[in-house]
Amino acid sequence: MTKLEMMQHSQGLSNLYTGLETDLIANIAEYLKRGDIASTTAQWKMQMLAQLGALDKANLKTIAEYAELTPEMLTETLEAAALTAIGELEPGFQELARDGIINGTEVPIESTMERALEAYYKQAKDDMNMVNTTMLYKSKSAAQRLINDTAELANKQSFLNMLSKAAGKTVTGAESRQAAMRQCIKEMSDKGIPAFVDKLGREWSPEAYINMNIRTTVANTAHQAQFDRMDDYDLNLVEVSSHSGARPKCAKDQGKIFNRSGKGGVTEDLNGKKIRYYAWSESSYGEPDGLLGINCGHQIYPFVPGISRQTYFPYDEEENNELYQKMQRQRELERRVRKSKRECLTLEKLGDAKGLEKASVTLKQRQDALKQYCSDNGLSYKPDRTAVVGYNRAVAGNVRKSLTSVKTSQYFRAIKYGESTTVKRGSVELTMRRVTTTNNNISVSTGCKLSRKQLHKIDTQTTKAIKKLHAVGAENLPSIYVVNHNEMQTNAIASYNAVKNILMIDEKFGGNFKQIADLQRDGACPDNPISTAVHELLHWSDAQEYRKYHGEITEDNYWEYIEHLNKNRKISLDKLEKSGYNVHNISTYAEVSYKNGDYDEVFTEYRVKKLLR
Repeated sequence: MTKLEMMQHSQGLSNLYTGLETDLIANIAEYLKRGDIASTTAQWKMQMLAQLGALDKANLKTIAEYAELTPEMLTETLEAAALTAIGELEPGFQELARDGIINGTEVPIESTMERALEAYYKQAKDDMNMVNTTMLYKSKSAAQRLINDTAELANKQSFLNMLSKAAGKTVTGAESRQAAMRQCIKEMSDKGIPAFVDKLGREWSPEAYINMNIRTTVANTAHQAQFDRMDDYDLNLVEVSSHSGARPKCAKDQGKIFNRSGKGGVTEDLNGKKIRYYAWSESSYGEPDGLLGINCGHQIYPFVPGISRQTYFPYDEEENNELYQKMQRQRELERRVRKSKRECLTLEKLGDAKGLEKASVTLKQRQDALKQYCSDNGLSYKPDRTAVVGYNRAVAGNVRKSLTSVKTSQYFRAIKYGESTTVKRGSVELTMRRVTTTNNNISVSTGCKLSRKQLHKIDTQTTKAIKKLHAVGAENLPSIYVVNHNEMQTNAIASYNAVKNILMIDEKFGGNFKQIADLQRDGACPDNPISTAVHELLHWSDAQEYRKYHGEITEDNYWEYIEHLNKNRKISLDKLEKSGYNVHNISTYAEVSYKNGDYDEVFTEYRVKKLLR
């Protein structure tokens, strides 16, 4: 079973405990709401700490409600894992049995599955009960810490001075406590309610711990189901997969064949080749950091002497791993959205309008980032994965109202300029101002009137293009010069100057999707907003390669550089055509360039299409 499949099987229980965490935080908010606003901070602190028993009761009731759902969901999760593991093997086993190559079996699949579940269900259930106990204790500790931290911060002179300066007046005790509580609630929402504390004292969030725990249990159940089904067919040899970067204990076991029920020896594969196998007892199986242990990425496959060959069951490992990594990042972004929703929910319950306004902006930014990531990576954006218990239409409506009172420009960094420089574009001399608040080295022409949002978009789209070429942190990245449409002096949205190592970008690159698509409509992948930027950065990459072997590109040798590129690109294009590829169908721009003998442009368009298709 792959990491991706294990993650998918564990998601349901992970979501369940994420919901429990949210409800416990909501209980804390309801509890804090009962505090006397008019009392002094010292009185408020004593009152809230003295009544923590009431919070304990509410939390115990909440945990009990969730605990009722856990056994059934746990059973379903482990049954699905066992059936998936057996289902991958059973058709092959049955075919081998029909051909008389291995012994048949009368044992039903369901019986094998039950044996596998019996080995791990009780352990997993005990772990869930321990999580419930930990979260009950930690939710009380979180409330206690929030109350103490709020009282301490509200009385700090530096904090009071900051609030008074921001408000333009001396703040009251109640105002400082509300502001302090707002800050402490954000910290609590980010940290959450721990579900497990390990031997080193590290606190694990419910999602992280449940995912790790259930993934391991799912993997163990799946492997046990495989072993049990192999026993049903009297098969003992297993092959272990291999991959680069394996853990030390796994590294010595991977790529080998093991005998699960005896000593090592020699057998033959499909082609009669002698294959050595080892005793299973000599492997690191059964150790937490060993083969098939916690977070192990290895898989096992039955090995049938004379029939099998030393290889994996067929599946695209690279594609699977890439999707797994993308989904891991997606889960991280989803967690950030849920944290923000919990913060909004808590502040809304407390009636803190000012705090809700700030938290709403963060939530909007995180939601936009998640949606953009899903769009960029071909993943499905599923709102149910960011759902938070109690965050209903009423709360969402209040969040939207809060957003309307905040200027959109506040979502993005302020534009701050540093030194100025001049550069010639054709016969026109442009004054460029270096921006100090962007991630990339960007300068903006004095002829541009960019909003914060437009500059932010140019900055992030440029970063995406650089990432697409795996050039993040590369030496000699080009300076980015943003100019207005007239200063661009061409219909292109961007152009690269190899002599000055400058990437000139039209300010419309910061516009909406339709504007960008229209500007690059003749190029490859016009519907991808970064296609032109990728095209020009490929020119930069080619220039870098040339500099490595031939030295700097200057006004004097520029045409030698272009001739060198065109000569090599024509060879590459001829090879593509011989293989049956239609180079004239890449894009309108590529077709025109081919007729003009600009083979470098044609091949660059081909690479854009290959990268972004």
